[in-house]
Amino acid sequence: MSTPSDPIVPGADAAGDDRRLHPLSWLFVLLQQLRSFAVPLVVLVATGRGGPALGLPLVGVAGLVVVSLIQYVSYRYRAGVDGFVITSGVLQRTRRDIPYERIHTVNLHQSLLHRIFDVTEVRLESAGGKEAEAVMRVLSMADARALEQLVRERGAACRDEVTETAAATLDPADTRLLALGTMDVVRLGLISNRGMVVVAAVAGASWQFADDVGVARDDVPGLARDWFRLVRDVASTYTHDAMTMAIVAILILVPALILVRALSVLLALLQYHGFTLSETGRQLRVERGLLSRVRNQVPKRRIQVWRIDETLLHRWFGRQALRVDSAAGSGDDEHAVRYLAPVATPVTVNGIVGHLRTDDVWPPAAWQSIHPRAWRRYFIAPAVMTIIATAILTWVEGPVGLLTIVVVPLLWMRARALARFAGYAVTDRTIAVRGGWWHRSWGLAEIRKLQTLRVTASPFDRRLGMATLWLDTAGASAGDGVLRIPYMPTAEAKRLYAELTQRMTAATTTS
Repeated sequence: MSTPSDPIVPGADAAGDDRRLHPLSWLFVLLQQLRSFAVPLVVLVATGRGGPALGLPLVGVAGLVVVSLIQYVSYRYRAGVDGFVITSGVLQRTRRDIPYERIHTVNLHQSLLHRIFDVTEVRLESAGGKEAEAVMRVLSMADARALEQLVRERGAACRDEVTETAAATLDPADTRLLALGTMDVVRLGLISNRGMVVVAAVAGASWQFADDVGVARDDVPGLARDWFRLVRDVASTYTHDAMTMAIVAILILVPALILVRALSVLLALLQYHGFTLSETGRQLRVERGLLSRVRNQVPKRRIQVWRIDETLLHRWFGRQALRVDSAAGSGDDEHAVRYLAPVATPVTVNGIVGHLRTDDVWPPAAWQSIHPRAWRRYFIAPAVMTIIATAILTWVEGPVGLLTIVVVPLLWMRARALARFAGYAVTDRTIAVRGGWWHRSWGLAEIRKLQTLRVTASPFDRRLGMATLWLDTAGASAGDGVLRIPYMPTAEAKRLYAELTQRMTAATTTS
């Protein structure tokens, strides 16, 4: 039997002996199991309410140590000729055979503790799978890199992408497409609003453990009422002094905004420090992280949709974000490659898309507009709701409620801007969609990768001669949903639907 000290040799005869994980594997398995018990245990120790019962969690921890050691001793893997063979279990022995061609990505994850011991967690991912084919917790970095190269070589050979002879010597050089410096990551933190996640988490923890810090949970709403009562009293006292009110508002709001942005920058540095995007043969590789280092890959052929985001803050900083929906993993999977460029200049983003989409031109030379009266659909519903709200406020508060009517012209300007920017472009291979106003977005998908199409029209749409075309692909995230072209002329929507359906059918027949 080989040991972890015997290196995996890529390109050699893969029919080797069974191998164990790294000798420290049991420790990381134990830590993974303890994560779900960490918070209750810390609360028990910190509040001193455990008493004699505190020994029960410690007995459970001891049991988890034994289980972790058993898992380490019983876990074996072997790199065979056609795939990996993984066996585990003591009383119930389990064997899994994973063909190389089924493995599309090998993702590596290193926390700070992993980096101290020069080990990594390895995940073997398949196309479209919600769960990893196998999780190896943990391997040495040398073994992980060798395993990654072995999967790339054997998988390419099994898929007939290269010959066996070429596969034995295949070692594609990385082409770095993007590297973010520290200032780029700081800009990302300023643009994003990740600091609010920390604020929400702290508020939730305070509510959850209010009893443990000497504050009754029922008193939390009372504390909030006292705070707002204080703010109201200050406002009523200094209503006659506009300058004082402005100073008080600045003293309250500015520190809060600075704190949230500082937290956003800190989170961005933790997640995206040292971010690099590299191209290795048919794979895209993303590496990122300050304390925990993550290395994920995605096959280029598995990318379903390319998405470009540009918020108002992005425009102020002259930046955009590039992300993808991939069939190699769910958009909500933390191990999936999501952002190819979390922040970059528009020229860089367009350059990356153009480099990876060599069979097409990006950005499109011309965009097709939607229906000329589409602005009405963007305007009518929010305007009606605003007028109703104005009527209710006027009835309750008197003439001062009429002030909300000033929102209607702003809604008209918004509707005009949305309709003016919305559009689509169709080429021989792809379809592109754009939309938004405050938050602009672009989407690009290959026609042959579209899965379903549908045309919808509400009664208001039919009255105005409009319809919306929906374009669905595999791997679309829950937050983004499918691509759509809103408020097209009905005849154009039906024509494009028929054209895309015919081209999708032809692509399926020839594939």
